[in-house]
Amino acid sequence: MTSLSRVRLKSLSLLSLGMIGVMILLTACGGSSGTNTSANTSKDKKLNITVGGKLDTEAQLLTKMYVLLLQKAGFNVTEKAKLGTNDIVFNAINSGQIDLYPEFTATGLNRLGVTTTHDPQQDYQKVKQGYEKNYKITWLDPSPLNDTYGICTLKTTADKDHLTKVSDLASMAATKTIATPPDGKTDPNVLPGFKKVYGFDFPNTKVLDAALTYEAVKTGQADFNICYTTSSLIKQDNFVLLQDDKNSFPIYNPAPLVRMDTLSQDPDIATALNPLAPKLTTDVSIELQSEVTGGQSVSEVAHNFLTKVGLL
Repeated sequence: MTSLSRVRLKSLSLLSLGMIGVMILLTACGGSSGTNTSANTSKDKKLNITVGGKLDTEAQLLTKMYVLLLQKAGFNVTEKAKLGTNDIVFNAINSGQIDLYPEFTATGLNRLGVTTTHDPQQDYQKVKQGYEKNYKITWLDPSPLNDTYGICTLKTTADKDHLTKVSDLASMAATKTIATPPDGKTDPNVLPGFKKVYGFDFPNTKVLDAALTYEAVKTGQADFNICYTTSSLIKQDNFVLLQDDKNSFPIYNPAPLVRMDTLSQDPDIATALNPLAPKLTTDVSIELQSEVTGGQSVSEVAHNFLTKVGLL
């Protein structure tokens, strides 16, 4: 082989090696890009979360807000609104049928058998610690909204008998009838614990659905009713809420109740829901419930509110 041929062969060999090197580099880069894309996709993939809720209008609104915020954050959400009563919804989260739902601090105290301190922060810490220890369920940030219990009556009755506070009922309670939702009868913080604080009780009670307690008073079947203090029916039906002047009823602040194993898989659940907490006040809840009773859907009211406060 001539020197010229050897030179040409060497040049071709070097060219081939160079091309092979480029191909290897491109393949490596392509493989690396594919791996990164896969990793990012895996990292960005959100959990499937099931959100439950109770039956009342306020609970439905809170449930819908949680669903909308989680969906915005990229979670795949199954909604189980109006799942049932306190016990039904708690059993659902405790057994893993749902991952989270809106709950109230005083309801949590009741389940734990703990007495309220009437201090919202102390009550919150008690339920948070108690639920984490006993059920492996935690509480996210609480709202200032306080949907506690109260005693209501028609404004005409309150005006006629000069009633402004619960203590004013002491001389007449024994001969009057009070209508109450089922939890007002069973919750130790409501009627069962009432006499200890005020020194009197209502021997004549009528247990009804919460909304029907108003009808009972309006039709004369009852004189007073145990009411939820954020209910839009108080204003709508021309009732008045008597002042709980001896602080018998505990503070009910709502917060998302979440399974700890679910939260540990994606802490962004808290990131998505906690900004809602300071936006929910007692006045806001009353207004939103009024919009629902006025004919708007729960979904519409929840979506409009979250948009208005800049969360959607």
